[in-house]
Formats: sequence, C-alpha cells, structure tokens
Amino acid sequence: MDSHQILFVDDEPNVLDGIRRTLYDQFDVCTASSGEEALALHQTDGPFAVVVSDMRMPVMDGAELLARFKALSPDTTRVLLTGHSELDAAVKAINEGQLFRFLSKPCPKPLLVRTLTDAVTQYRLVTGERQLLEQTLNGAVELLVQVLSLAAPVAFVQGQGVRACVSHLVRTLGLRDVWRFEMAALLFHMGYVAVPPSILHKIEFGEPLSEHEQELVAEHPEVAYKLLAHIPRLEDVALVVRAQRDAAYQLLSDEELQRGADCLSLAIRLFELVRAGHTVPDALRVLADGDRFDDALIQAARSFRFEKPKTCAKRLGIEELTPGMVLEKDVVTPKGAVVVPAGREVTRAMVERLRGFARGLGVREPIHVLVEV
Repeated sequence: MDSHQILFVDDEPNVLDGIRRTLYDQFDVCTASSGEEALALHQTDGPFAVVVSDMRMPVMDGAELLARFKALSPDTTRVLLTGHSELDAAVKAINEGQLFRFLSKPCPKPLLVRTLTDAVTQYRLVTGERQLLEQTLNGAVELLVQVLSLAAPVAFVQGQGVRACVSHLVRTLGLRDVWRFEMAALLFHMGYVAVPPSILHKIEFGEPLSEHEQELVAEHPEVAYKLLAHIPRLEDVALVVRAQRDAAYQLLSDEELQRGADCLSLAIRLFELVRAGHTVPDALRVLADGDRFDDALIQAARSFRFEKPKTCAKRLGIEELTPGMVLEKDVVTPKGAVVVPAGREVTRAMVERLRGFARGLGVREPIHVLVEV
C-alpha cells in the first residue's frame, strides 16, 4: 500500500468502481467523476502524487484538466487515459501539458500498476530533490542571517517577525514555492551591511535620520539584490527583495513574484508601524487606506497572530543558552561594558560570540533570559 494519494478522474461511475476494486490493496486511491470535482478535491485533499484522467469527458476533457493540474500542482505526476480514436489529442496533450505518460483504454492491470508505481516514484524524486535543496538552502541562509545579525542586530530582530508574517500571508493566499518568499523575508535586510553602524544605531533607538541617511537606508534592497542575484536558486528571492523599491516592483512581470513582494512589503510596513506605536488594528487600517495592498491581502494580514508568546525569566550560564531565548538584560563584561544589549534573540552565532568574549575579556554570568513556555 502506497501512502501517496492517486486521483482517478472519469465520468463513468462503473469505471471508477472498477478502479477502486482493482487497486484498493496497492494504492491510496481517490476518485472524481468530473474535472470540476477533481479540482475541488485538490483544494480540500491535495496535493495528489498522481492524477490519472480519462480523455473524453463532458465540460472539461482530460487534456484541459491535466493542464490545470500542471498550473496548480506542478509536482503532481499526470497520466492520461485515451481511446484509440483520441491518439492525436493525446499526443497534443503530452506536448502541451508535459504529461508523464498516456495509456490506451482498456488498460491491463499489470500495465496500470507498473505505470502508477513509476508515477509515484517520479513524484517522490521531484519533491524529494526540491525539499532537500530547499532545506539545504534554508540551513545555509539561516546561518548567514545569524552571522549578519551580529553586524546589524536591529534588522535581524525585525526580520524574525517579518518572516513569520510573510509565511502566514503567502500560505493563506495559496502562493506556490513558499520557501522563496520566506527566504526573501529572512534576507530583505541583507543590504544593511552597507549602512554605517551609526545610522543603524539611530534606527534601533528610533532617532531621526537626515535626508542623506534616509537615502542610504533606502538603497539597502538594491544592495541585497546585488549580493543575492548571482546565487543559484536565489534569483527569484533576489527579485522579491529588490521589489521593495517601487521602481524595481514595476519591473516584475511574474504575477506570483509580484504577490510575494506585496506580502513582504506589507509585513515590513506592518512591523514598522507597530514599532512606531500603532496598534495592529490601527496599522492595518493605515495600510488598507493606501494604494499598494488589496482587500484580500489585508484580510489575510488580519488573521495573522501578532501576540507575543508567554515567557518566563531564567538565569543561565553561556553553555545553557539555546537559540530562541530572548535576552532580558544586557550581557556585560566584568567591567560593565555591554557585549549584547537586552531584547536580542539568542542565536548560535551569538552563543559563539559570547564564548569568545568569555575566554577573552570575560562575561558576567548568569545571563538573564526569557524562555517561551
């Protein structure tokens, strides 16, 4: 029995009954009697590993249905069942819909089982390779962000909340390849490495910036784009980051990337307004009154849980610190010099930095932290 779901689509109930009887002990089979029902099942029970559709169906034929699945679920393996009189249409469907295989009706059980086994294997290969790559990329980016957090901690603190909000927005709106936008939310502030520390200090403590300083800060998405654009698989991430500037946003031709850029822009602006003293409802009203964000995006933002997690205070040694804790008080040297200010989230990079200070100038322990409960 294979754990991956296979969807069969045919407008003849007897055919679907036969499929269920034939394959129940080998595959996890779902059935639909029309293209519309199949698309509805994708929304509620998908994604499916494999979709097998009859060619000749009323309203929406198999070729059109599988083309729709290609757009909705690119990883799903698509198989077309055809009669001998439909071979020309089947060839066209293969060429246009990039089908995995087509089978002639009636299809012997051994051939059908072998085809489904190959189709599930194909699905596993595609999704497994992507997941491995995405996890590797995410791990490398997480480490990079933690190192950058030591150079621009204010941006790092903001980035954690922005990433959570963007993840919620893109999933609520049903965007594909969510990892691209989550990664853009982690890296949108990378350009802050080119901003002088004195300006970052002003941003952190809410001090006003001169016109020249504002221009330098406004360039950070372009700087981040130049750093990211030539890294394989991060091209889309770089474009979404760059699109935080209005001029770059206008250059985006991909609707999916535009939507993701909108999600990132809203999340950044939302956290800026909250940090400036607005309540979340007030901040969303301000954003809704502008021209950039439509009702669907604002509605998705309203369902984002903005509440801070419950925490308890602890006093720990450096070796007891774990990522995710938040510093309740400044970490200082024995002479009182601040090593890391209060409010920072503990990261692996921060722990290594504290270990280095402890071996050199020394660090006053225990360290006061807040731990989520």
